Amino acid sequence: MHCSRKNTLIALVFAYGAIVAIACIYRFSQPLTSHALTQFDIFDWIGQSRNIQLTGIMPAHNIWFFPAFNALLSTLGHVDLFSVYLFGGAVVTTLALLPLAGIVWLLTKDHRATLITLFLYAVMQKILARSVMYLPEAMTYLFGLTLLYLYVLLFRNRRWVVLIPIWLVTVGFIFLHQSGLNFLAFSAIVTVTYVLFFSGLTVKWRYVLGSIAIALLSFLTIVIKPVRIGLTFFFSQGNGADKLAFQGDVISFRQIISAYEPLYVILFTLGVVTVVIHFFSKNPRWLKVSLGVLFLVMFFYFTFLYILPNLNIYRLTPWRFYTWFSLFTLPIVGYGISAVCQKVRLSGSIQAFAVAIIIIVSLNTSLVPDNMYTANAQTLQDMKNLPLPAQSLVITTNANYLQTRYALLEHEVSLLQLATEFFKASSPKAAHDYVKHFTIPGKETYILISKYQLRQRPTSIDYWRNSAMYDMDVTLFQQPFFETINETPEVLLLRVKL
Repeated sequence: MHCSRKNTLIALVFAYGAIVAIACIYRFSQPLTSHALTQFDIFDWIGQSRNIQLTGIMPAHNIWFFPAFNALLSTLGHVDLFSVYLFGGAVVTTLALLPLAGIVWLLTKDHRATLITLFLYAVMQKILARSVMYLPEAMTYLFGLTLLYLYVLLFRNRRWVVLIPIWLVTVGFIFLHQSGLNFLAFSAIVTVTYVLFFSGLTVKWRYVLGSIAIALLSFLTIVIKPVRIGLTFFFSQGNGADKLAFQGDVISFRQIISAYEPLYVILFTLGVVTVVIHFFSKNPRWLKVSLGVLFLVMFFYFTFLYILPNLNIYRLTPWRFYTWFSLFTLPIVGYGISAVCQKVRLSGSIQAFAVAIIIIVSLNTSLVPDNMYTANAQTLQDMKNLPLPAQSLVITTNANYLQTRYALLEHEVSLLQLATEFFKASSPKAAHDYVKHFTIPGKETYILISKYQLRQRPTSIDYWRNSAMYDMDVTLFQQPFFETINETPEVLLLRVKL
């Protein structure tokens, strides 16, 4: 018996270790092989972190925690900011395995369901596509799953002390999100539910404390500045006015199934049906409430992904919501898998065969489908070393603007981004005539082109194709209108001759 338990333990350690290894392969392969940052707006955040290091001044917005944390991590760890942002997304989203495993284990006490759920998380394209992009939302994956774990832990153990980390993490989530009101509302609902139904209060005190909690939360919603900012963002940007940041089409209900692999649709449907049945069946109160909270979170993101946009109520066209919805359906999927494993008694060989089918169907041949690389470390270093006189004007493309601003942060230059009217002008003279309208009398004007970007051929993001202008003809900028000042394998610097 002792030998059997030892073998089982060894097998479990090996299985969980294999899952972690797979998650690491899928998340670290791109930063390790490309050595390049993805997504343009990463350079906005890394620039803010660098500015904090140089000046000690925090940015004047409610998501200051993210750049401040990375600046501190870089300073204390003696790691350059580029490496922090290059590997940060992979690290954070790999760590998210821990709370996800905790949620499924607390609900099921089933290693089979936990392992399969973790495997789906490790290789799922809807999550993977943004896993290596180290933006504030990548941290919200970890924070959000941690909150779900703490919610379940609170109801299962009935210990009020769990409310302390719940609200600490909730505050952190608010400072990582332009509109972090969702988990503020979830935590408030969980807190009130715990006080009313799990703390052993009489009916009279339930009503009293429930009323106090509602009044207090309403007051804090009005008083706390980040919450007010979140509300303002929700109502002002929700009409889709910010087309640049939130582009895309409203997702048709017909795409609910086609957007995901058939296997995952089946597992998700199984999980939803199981949760509904168990919620209305004879089960412990803590389990019903926990399932209700998980279903609430999942349905919230489903609403923003499909329902509200189609009803034209909230048109934040949601490519981000694909990731969040996928992420927060996983605990429900795991619960459904556990229910099947417990109800259907199969031999070990058949179980192994079923797991093998799931693995084969779920594995992706392309580790990360988004091959949008914006700049590598050498590109940034070459930009930083450019011989630019103080007070000069540097012109670049929209897609190259943020990394240029970061690389030239310590240069006393002005930056200007121009579009196709300049970088795809009909002739050198036409380009020269156009740029003369932006020159500053008595100041040198330069054009900075990222040759690294010109070599990229991304396939999936229209914003890149529209703004990077990787198909521009650099011979457009030639004598006698322009002069080459500096050229490396990664960048090209030209001076406008006036």
